[in-house]
Amino acid sequence: METVFGNVAFDVGLGLFRKADVVVGCVDSRWARYCIQRLCLRAGKTWIDGGIIELEGTARVFKPHHNCYACSLGPIGMEELQRRMPCSGIIRRKEQAGHAPTTPIVASIIGAVQAQEAVKVIAGMPTSERMLYYEGEHLTARTIDHRAWDDGCPLHETWEPVERRQGLSLETTVGELTQRGFTLLLNDPFVDHIVERETDRRTDVMCAAHSVEDFMESHPTLRYKLSGAFYQNEYTIIDSDFPHKHLTLRDLGIPPHDIIRIKEENNRIIYVEI
Repeated sequence: METVFGNVAFDVGLGLFRKADVVVGCVDSRWARYCIQRLCLRAGKTWIDGGIIELEGTARVFKPHHNCYACSLGPIGMEELQRRMPCSGIIRRKEQAGHAPTTPIVASIIGAVQAQEAVKVIAGMPTSERMLYYEGEHLTARTIDHRAWDDGCPLHETWEPVERRQGLSLETTVGELTQRGFTLLLNDPFVDHIVERETDRRTDVMCAAHSVEDFMESHPTLRYKLSGAFYQNEYTIIDSDFPHKHLTLRDLGIPPHDIIRIKEENNRIIYVEI
C-alpha cells in the first residue's frame, strides 16, 4: 500500500489510478470530485463516490460511458466548482449548527454501500445507475436516477494506449527529453518567474502553477501582496526552446507514477508512464 499526502489534482500520478481495480472516493468538495472524475476517465476506471452531511448520505457509481460527475452538475454546482469551494450545503449547515456536520453512523452506512459496489465492480457484476440517498432522521432510504453523460463534455478523454519508454524517469532532464525528439505537453503549467504589474519587478519562482500561491505566501515580501498584482510567465509546452533544460521532470511538478503526454517528431501523441 502506498500513501500519498497531497492535492488530488496535482500530486497523485495517473498511473496509480490506472493500476486500480476500482476507485473509491470520500472527499468533501466539488472540485476534488471533478478532479477524481477526470483522472478516472483518463484511466478508464469506475469511481464510487460517497458523501455525508449530518444524518444524510449518498452513494453513487460513476462508470465510463455511463455516468460523469461533471455532466451531473447544474449551473450552481458549476459556479461553485469554478470557485473550488466545498459543497455549499456543508458550509451553511456547519456555520448554523456550530459543529461538524457528519456522524460515524452515517459514514459507516455509506462506506458499507461503497464497499459493496466496489466488490461488484471487481467481480464483474453489474452496478446500479441510480444514486442511493439515506436519511437518518426519519430512517428512510431511496434511490434516484442519476445517469448523466454528455458526449460533448471535455472530461471524456481516455489516455491510451499507455507506453513505457526506457530511460524516462522523474530524474530525466528537459535536455535529455528534447534530445530524443520529444515535446512534453504539461497539464499543469510550469512558471519560471512572476512579474509585478506596477513595478515590472521580476521574481524567479521555478515551480508548477498550482504551487505559485504557496511560494508567494512563504516569500518575505510577496506574502502581503495579492496574486492578482502579478502575471506569470508560464509554459505548457516543453520543447527545445525551453530555457531551463537542466530541470528534471520532477522539477516541473510531475508526481511519481504519473502518465505524461509526449509529442514525437512526427507529431504523434503518446502517453508514457513514469
